[in-house]
Amino acid sequence: MIRTITCCIAAWILIGCSQSKWLMRQGQYHEAVMAAAERLRYNKKNEKEALRLEEAFRIAQEQDFSRIRQLRAEGNPNNLREIYALYERINLRQNTVAPLLPIFLRKNFRNADIQITDISREMAEAKNQSIEFTYQSALKLLNSSSKADIRKAHAMLEEVERMYPNYKDVVNQKRTAAQKGVVHVGVVVKNLANVVLPRDFDNHIRNFSTWQLNQPWVQFHNTYNPDTRYDFTIVMNITGINVSPEQVATREFEETKQIQDGFEYVTDKRGNVMKDTAGNDMKRPKMVTVKALVTETRQFKTALLCGNWEIRQIQNNRQIADVPFAETMTFENYYATFRGDRRALSQQTLGRIGGRPVPFPSDFQLINDAAELAKAKLKASVVNNIAAFLTE
Repeated sequence: MIRTITCCIAAWILIGCSQSKWLMRQGQYHEAVMAAAERLRYNKKNEKEALRLEEAFRIAQEQDFSRIRQLRAEGNPNNLREIYALYERINLRQNTVAPLLPIFLRKNFRNADIQITDISREMAEAKNQSIEFTYQSALKLLNSSSKADIRKAHAMLEEVERMYPNYKDVVNQKRTAAQKGVVHVGVVVKNLANVVLPRDFDNHIRNFSTWQLNQPWVQFHNTYNPDTRYDFTIVMNITGINVSPEQVATREFEETKQIQDGFEYVTDKRGNVMKDTAGNDMKRPKMVTVKALVTETRQFKTALLCGNWEIRQIQNNRQIADVPFAETMTFENYYATFRGDRRALSQQTLGRIGGRPVPFPSDFQLINDAAELAKAKLKASVVNNIAAFLTE
């Protein structure tokens, strides 16, 4: 067990030591610094790792400071966020390496040449400039007619709040963006079947409260609100409703079955009981045919609901999806009695013996149940097209 643990540690150390070298070959000097520093925290005498840290740190610093000078020279305010991100990376790198210094290189008889630069003033300035630029950019997007832009503004305001909590009125502006960026989806039922729908059918169809469909930026409305600007509509076009009459049918039929009813002795042609090899009387199962007369009653009622769901963007009258449905809801109840031998009954018939008639479901209940099946198809379509709602 100890040998296994030792081998694992040795392999881990080997992998860790080679990681910074591999990263440097890939040109990922910042990452190489972090990997080398991690190894040196456990063993500062590892000169190969220290030399890689020295070289990677120098190159990473040169690259980042050079990039900052380039971005500042361009004078583009869009560069401010990248400039601050570069200062953050430099700061992270320096704070990671600083606790390890000095690092003495015995073979070279010197300390590693790693210079820590004070960037506190420049970093604070870059942070303030980045925050203000991001904040002002978000305010411009808030005035856009595109809700997608407003959601971008919300993300930018969240970034500002993370960098500087309570900066100016960022909290109120973020709340405004959260309200303005929401996509509102209204649900409508259109009865094109020339059939009177059950009372409260509309409310039942438009009840999406148990669906858990609402996304952070998409809200489905069960009821129409004249003060709400809807972006999409989901229309249930009902083209056919058919409810059968309540049916009760009775039939009689006979069931038979061959079953074992004890044993009988095996006899020869003369009527003598035959013996087995051990001298015992030979017996075999005695099979008999049993019968039962069954009276079965079936209650039956069905409802068919046909139509389609249409998801449409209001602003440009663009159809997002068209989902047809034809859902049948069936009520069946069987109960039965019998005369004769119970052993003749099949398992299906046995399950119906002792049953009783039950009240028929109402037309409203059957149609509603069929509508639930249709709504399940709509839900799948909404989930598949949720990205389309966020193009608004």
